[in-house]
Amino acid sequence: MNVEDIEREVRDFIARRFGHQVGELGPETSLLEGNAIDSLGLLEIVMFVSERFGVEVSDDDFLPENFETPARIATLVAGRAASQ
Repeated sequence: MNVEDIEREVRDFIARRFGHQVGELGPETSLLEGNAIDSLGLLEIVMFVSERFGVEVSDDDFLPENFETPARIATLVAGRAASQ
């Protein structure tokens, strides 16, 4: 699965789970600063990507910049998938 497909699925999950319209969330939409999600929402996203894409998000990955936008989450997931 490529980064664009992962990013699309992440945006779809966020929209469904947190009540946003898919069109409101672009690849570079700020999730943390834009208050689209909170810290519990961040954990839900981590659980989603772990289950959906079979990747393990390590403690070292829990940096704000890795979860700032759907595109950055997708890049993290793709990198983790490639290294596992």
